[in-house]
Amino acid sequence: MTTYDPSLQIPSFYEQPKLKSLPLREQPAYRVSQNAAACNLTELLAAVIGGQRQIEIQRNCWRVSMGMFAVYIWRILWNLQW
Repeated sequence: MTTYDPSLQIPSFYEQPKLKSLPLREQPAYRVSQNAAACNLTELLAAVIGGQRQIEIQRNCWRVSMGMFAVYIWRILWNLQW
């Protein structure tokens, strides 16, 4: 008899890419190729990045850039305050 051991779970970096779970017509590259003007910035960035993990990479890039933008705004506001 086998028992369930949570420590033996597969790490998250082995999860299936988000791109594979999307239908073809919802994938960024397909949407950009059909009508780039109708795509938002995140879809355009994912299509430019390309590859199997394009959505995950795009999300990480977006988080980093928003974090840098927040620090920039904070520094501006801090300097205005003094």
